[in-house]
Amino acid sequence: MTEYNADKAQENAAREEAMHEEYMHNKTTQEKAAQKKPAQEITSSELRKAEEEALKKRLALRVTAPGHKYPWHRWAIPIVGETTAGIGAILIPVMVGQFINQHIAGKAPDAWPMFWVVVAAITFIVINEFFGWGTSMTLSAELGRDWRVYINRLMGRTRTTVDAGEAVTVMNKDVRRITAVYFSLPLFVNAMIIATLGAVQLWLINPVTAIVTLIGTLIVVGVIAWYSSFLESKIGEYREKDGEASSRASDIATGLRTIAGLGAEEQMRERYHRGTDEVFDSYMRYEKTHRWMFLIRALLGGAVTLLGVGFALTGHVENGRWVSDTPAASLVTVASIIAMMGGPIWITQNFLTEWRYAKIALAKVARLEGHAGVRQGVLKSPRTDEEMAQLARAEQAVEASTFEVPVPVAPAGASNPRIVYVNPRDYNLTAQDYAEALARTLRRGGEDLKDATGRRVLLSEPNPMIFAGTLQEHLRLGTVPNPDEELAQAKDQELLKITDSREIAYRLGGRNPEDYFAARITSEGANLSGGQRQRLALARALAQDAQVLILTEPLNSVDEPSQRYIYDAMETQIGSDRLPVGYPGLLQDLEQVYVISTTAETTRRMERDGYPETAQSETAQTETTQNQEVN
Repeated sequence: MTEYNADKAQENAAREEAMHEEYMHNKTTQEKAAQKKPAQEITSSELRKAEEEALKKRLALRVTAPGHKYPWHRWAIPIVGETTAGIGAILIPVMVGQFINQHIAGKAPDAWPMFWVVVAAITFIVINEFFGWGTSMTLSAELGRDWRVYINRLMGRTRTTVDAGEAVTVMNKDVRRITAVYFSLPLFVNAMIIATLGAVQLWLINPVTAIVTLIGTLIVVGVIAWYSSFLESKIGEYREKDGEASSRASDIATGLRTIAGLGAEEQMRERYHRGTDEVFDSYMRYEKTHRWMFLIRALLGGAVTLLGVGFALTGHVENGRWVSDTPAASLVTVASIIAMMGGPIWITQNFLTEWRYAKIALAKVARLEGHAGVRQGVLKSPRTDEEMAQLARAEQAVEASTFEVPVPVAPAGASNPRIVYVNPRDYNLTAQDYAEALARTLRRGGEDLKDATGRRVLLSEPNPMIFAGTLQEHLRLGTVPNPDEELAQAKDQELLKITDSREIAYRLGGRNPEDYFAARITSEGANLSGGQRQRLALARALAQDAQVLILTEPLNSVDEPSQRYIYDAMETQIGSDRLPVGYPGLLQDLEQVYVISTTAETTRRMERDGYPETAQSETAQTETTQNQEVN
């Protein structure tokens, strides 16, 4: 057994080494290919980057999501608190210097009030740290929440495909970068006030020292601001790789069953490993640039400090010994203030770094706004009519070469004419393509997922998402439950019965309704089988307040006896008035249900009802937009 484990470990090590060599070879090959790429060959990724670069020049400095406002005092409290604390911080060394001077002059009674000023300043700084920053933390959390809501709305308004990993990165990491600027703003304002007050205090003690320190501080800030522009490109590169890695992680997290079924666990792990290596490499390039900024700040800040102290120590020889022109006690104040002047430089560096990060994030939001039809949003000035027209044409290109299909009807002898069965193979289409084409046909002339007559048309995807939550939350998602909890729960029970899902409920939480409705369904329905997920997804679809429902392969992972039971229940109850009272928007209100499926059970029902054999032709498809040219 030991020999077997040793051989197995050696085999795994050899495999990992081979995969690493292959990865390094592929990486080198890709880098060489990128260098040889023709100038005219521009990828969609490069077009997106170019669009975001152009948008960065038009961004407004903002930390609030468009359309969201907050009371002015919530902004003022942190700024006033930090400013007052900054003044107190400047007063402390000044009062200590005066305290020493008064004692040297033999005026001890006059010195003690200054001591209590120092105590008061320290006390206020402590109180501000608790209450001021408490207010800031609360507002920061609200800013993050409102940004996520805003971005989520944008994603719902654009037809442009949004990568899942990229969406997660924008709504989490990018939002945090935008709201981080909020924390930097009060500190930055406070830093500027400290620098000004410090310069005034130095002027009162030694004008030359004040001028040298202030000019030196401004030069350091200017150099850091100039250098931070180089930092921005590295931040953008790191952010790009981080988004790609998040996409890979999203693929793995949402496709565990598929990956396991393919036996591709090792390949997917290696794919993700390559992504994390790229993120690490890009982050190291960013950090290398960032470290140079720290070095520049430390060197220039140190030089300014030495010059300031040097000029403060100027003096003359008196009775054979050197005497400073500045009183000895005041030198303590001068040294403290000059040391504190390094604070504004450091805070400015942090503010510029956070703003460079935020610019990358805001550019992505601005791009999303454009494709969602927002004219201004996070930009300084609104988009022009020509820009909006170009973006509209780009959005229309997403639907280029789409088609519609005739609206199918049930034959005269159908068991329930409100249910229409369609085999998409009769149209040489997949179930999803046919369902989407039918949805476009039905919704033509309407808006907001409705047809021209105002009927709500809902499309259920072939593999609908199962969200984490309780069974009851799943069944009521997208609906407005009856305020009478007894009636609302009766509806939930009926949905479970129609979709043959009661055994799922029992397995999740036992036979007590209170227990199984409170039972947890994990993300992606990982604690359910494929057929169970489909049955619960169908129950959720049937619960919606819609007049027309398109079901795409709703039961192709369900065993045939269950399919037969569920379709029989739907045929019996759709359009029926035999259901209990209190079921608004359930089966009796459905005007039409289209079942798009290739299963044998669907075919048998079509043969039973006498559906005509559909010609295998493309003429059944109505081409509406083919090869649209996007300018």
